[in-house]
Amino acid sequence: MFDFLKKKNNNTYEIIVPATSANLGPGFDSLGISFELFNYFTIKRSNKYEFINVNSAYQNEDNLVIVASKETFKYLKKKEIPFSLEIKENVPVSRGLGSSATCIIAGVITAMLLSDAKLDDEEIVNIASMVEGHPDNIVPAYYGSLTSAFINGDEVIHTEYNVDSEVVFTLLVPPFSLDTKTARGVLPKEVSMKDAIYSLSRAIAIPKALEEGDINKLYYLFSDHLHEPYRYPLIKDSEVFIDFSKKNKIPLSISGSGSTLLMASSASIKPKLEKLETKEEWNFYELKVCKKGTSWRQI
Repeated sequence: MFDFLKKKNNNTYEIIVPATSANLGPGFDSLGISFELFNYFTIKRSNKYEFINVNSAYQNEDNLVIVASKETFKYLKKKEIPFSLEIKENVPVSRGLGSSATCIIAGVITAMLLSDAKLDDEEIVNIASMVEGHPDNIVPAYYGSLTSAFINGDEVIHTEYNVDSEVVFTLLVPPFSLDTKTARGVLPKEVSMKDAIYSLSRAIAIPKALEEGDINKLYYLFSDHLHEPYRYPLIKDSEVFIDFSKKNKIPLSISGSGSTLLMASSASIKPKLEKLETKEEWNFYELKVCKKGTSWRQI
């Protein structure tokens, strides 16, 4: 009767989502890990979609935050609520570091907060994974740490693992992107039983090695025969870092589908990497694993 007296939810929220790296070599489309590098999304109910500090190319309703929020409103059977969106972007875009996953997770949580609804962790991950199409970045971005995941019907089955906090992860970020469609396009339609066993036998041991911080073992475990041999040629200067990895026995993998590369070590290797001669100007981020995953707060 007195609906007109009800105060609308005009609160402002900040949603914080970490960067991720999928695959870790042989854990193709199944393993993922999150890092202490975050995108910050500030959202507030509005009469229309508004954008603050958002790249002009994404100032429209194709923005993944909005796309994911709309899917979540549908799931919740709630009326769509427009909002203002401000992004403090620290995760490099189109570099294989899960920037799209950060936006999708933020969109799901935005719809939940603005509609005063409640979603459990599994629902948030399921919705986000269905929007993304795969869970290898979504799951570690949401839960944190190292995870394995797969989609079973309409739900995501995942496992979380501990990672030794002393392991230093170095992201090697180039000034160029690698289109996911291109990176997928070079993969073979079929692989040999020998190559499948090669990668599977290594992927299954990665969680234990990361838990123990066993860099020597990780050097061998990060080796892959399913996708990386076909993708490295697409990444300029990759041969320089492959050679560095072999000479120093430093674990190396392609982050997601690229173009970023990932190394793991027990101490800083950034000074050595900066001395390497490359054609492109690479940036190096030394990070620790993010154990808390996604968080949000009212501001």
